[in-house]
Amino acid sequence: MQRSTQGTKTISFSRFLFRWLLCTILPFIGFSAWYAYQQAYQSTERYALEFANQVAEHIQTETQRFLMQPERQLQAVIALGQADLLQLDDPYLLVKQLAVLQQQAPNLTFLSFGFADGQYVSSARPPEPNSNLEGILSLLEHDRHLTFVDIDDDLTIQLQKKPRSNAHYDSRERSWFLQAIEQGKPSWYPVGRYRAYDSLGVGISAPVLDSHGQFLGVATADIALNQLSHFLQITAKSKHGLYFVAEPDGALLAVSDASPTFQVLEVGYQRIDAINATDPVISLMWQHHQSGKSGQVMAKHNGNEFVIHLQSLPLTNGPELLIAMAHPQEMFTGPLNQLATTLMTAFFFITVVSILVMLLVARRVTRPLTALSRWAEQLSKQNWQAPQPSSGGIKELQVVNADLKQMATQLQNQTEQLAQQVEHRTEELQRTLVLLQHILRSAAGLSIVVTNSSGKIILFNKGAELLTGYSANEAKTEDNLLFLHAQVQDNMDACRFINHLLEQQATAPLMHYRHKSGLECPVSLLVTPILDKSDNLTGYLFIAQDKTEQQKLTKLKSDFVSIVSHELRTPLTSISAAMKLLNAGAMGALTEPQQRLTSIAEQNCLRLQQLINDLLDMDKLLAGKMNYQMQVWPIAQLVQDAVAQNSAYASQHQIRLILKLPQAEHCILVDELRFQQVMSNLLSNAIKFSHPGSDVEIQVDSKAGAAVIRVIDQGCGIPTEFQAKLFEKFSQAEAINTRQHQGTGLGLAICKQLTEQMHGSIGFRSEQGVGTEFYVEFPLHKPES
Repeated sequence: MQRSTQGTKTISFSRFLFRWLLCTILPFIGFSAWYAYQQAYQSTERYALEFANQVAEHIQTETQRFLMQPERQLQAVIALGQADLLQLDDPYLLVKQLAVLQQQAPNLTFLSFGFADGQYVSSARPPEPNSNLEGILSLLEHDRHLTFVDIDDDLTIQLQKKPRSNAHYDSRERSWFLQAIEQGKPSWYPVGRYRAYDSLGVGISAPVLDSHGQFLGVATADIALNQLSHFLQITAKSKHGLYFVAEPDGALLAVSDASPTFQVLEVGYQRIDAINATDPVISLMWQHHQSGKSGQVMAKHNGNEFVIHLQSLPLTNGPELLIAMAHPQEMFTGPLNQLATTLMTAFFFITVVSILVMLLVARRVTRPLTALSRWAEQLSKQNWQAPQPSSGGIKELQVVNADLKQMATQLQNQTEQLAQQVEHRTEELQRTLVLLQHILRSAAGLSIVVTNSSGKIILFNKGAELLTGYSANEAKTEDNLLFLHAQVQDNMDACRFINHLLEQQATAPLMHYRHKSGLECPVSLLVTPILDKSDNLTGYLFIAQDKTEQQKLTKLKSDFVSIVSHELRTPLTSISAAMKLLNAGAMGALTEPQQRLTSIAEQNCLRLQQLINDLLDMDKLLAGKMNYQMQVWPIAQLVQDAVAQNSAYASQHQIRLILKLPQAEHCILVDELRFQQVMSNLLSNAIKFSHPGSDVEIQVDSKAGAAVIRVIDQGCGIPTEFQAKLFEKFSQAEAINTRQHQGTGLGLAICKQLTEQMHGSIGFRSEQGVGTEFYVEFPLHKPES
């Protein structure tokens, strides 16, 4: 902007820059800060949700695993009873059996058996750490007084010199015994208190029958809940939260802090409900549960906000427990508030600095412009001697631009050099990675997995570990092998999935393993049932081989064939044309030896052209780029044309072509050129592999709404071991692949692709030494009414 004052001109450039700053830069910075805050807030919400879901899943999984230990060991005792394997005649052997089962469940507290006559045998884990198992016997001849024994890791029994108790104990009078008799099936009994553990305990009991259905007694498995509280405490310490597990009525089972779950009275004890817990946050979570809320909710207490997550855990044969979690909202919003403060500070600082910079820039720019304006005013007064002002500001900008350009050039050169180095390093790393993969494959061998009849993994070899990323221990802890497979449908159990795999083996589909990282790995999978001597199913054998590299090599092979085909076609066409001109005498008459050589060269050119055409056709077919002009054609006309086109080739090999057409006229919808290509391949193969003087029969008929064209020869037949690879690219049987039968190995592969893409099918029947029949089928065209 210019302003005139007493014949002088001044330029107010700073005001323009200041307005530009207020109207553009500052709003942009403010909007950027607001947008960043909104994105951060949304990210915080997603993080809180994902964090709570992960913690909830972890706690639910571990709690379920913890509480399912009694049921699994109880089922083991029931199974031993049904198999008549329980040592009921010798309590010492029976307590050893129980001790062995208890060793397999690290958290199990009691594993007991109450006889039908009131005797009692139990294996117990003492509350002290690193203690050996303790066995408890109740013998009839001792008037059902408890007798205590010590059992070490080798299951050696020693009677305690000073038994802790000799109280009268009749298992038939116990609540767990009575509940098992009443329910008649595995069922959880009410929570009780272990005095020796200073903890609550819960268990499951069930009647045990022998193989004849006779009642033997009641088995029960108990577990101390202070172990669950210890797990919650460890989790809460690492995740900075408060967790508890409660029954449907609100009675606490385990808590992650120091809150008690029961209180000792003068006579007995009393359990504590979540609503009456000493920690008010526990009461707060229970109140939200009572109000019918589930999932994640926000709650406040004493000015503090919490993110509460409520989740149910149904127990098999038992109640549906509640798992509740609370995390301070500050652990999620604290970084966000800090970010907001940082953004506001940065915004204020940027604003101040921007104003100062704009003022300095305005002064720097307007000074040489003002001098220039004064010089122009002197020139307007014809003061030609006025010294020319220095345009230092503009020159400095020019220098800066030049310097920046030079710096950009240097930076570009350095970036290109760095990119080359990175590419070189990447190639080296890629080669190293491929080498390592080959070494691992050769060292690991095949992936071998063995399961029982229900699909639970019992063997997981080193090859499987390398292929899936899971260790053998991790795989064996899974319920079944479904976690390995990526094609598992919803609501499909392990047995149904295995039967599905067995049904698909005939078609040899490519399966996919799910790697521990979540990626899918293509494998060829062979599933074999494992039968015992009585032909009873005992398990399954899964042998898998990684097919990732094979897929890559197939693609590389296809790309290589495509490139070679296109690169050879042009020069080969020129060579072929030159040979034809020479043979035609365009360059003068040739001698007989010269004529023989040029004829051989021309024939080889034709062979190469045919090979390249087959390669290009196969490349187009695989890439889906083959064009089809689908029209309705009479099948008889198509076949007659095909026979006529190949009659000269048949006469050359002394073969007679016999055509048998039906009386009825049928039509099919095909591409006439591609159909003739299929028929020429089939006819030329039949002629080529037939004995001189024999016949090749072409039959046309219809069945089930389809036209069938058969080409039958009396040649040498196809070897049995080669028939499975007949329609593969570059496939030729060794027994018949001699120089007298020249070919590319692509003809049948092209026939299969062309036929199927024209909605048809192709197949064959062959007997070695007798002949071969190839047939193609196309749907009959039905004219629209």
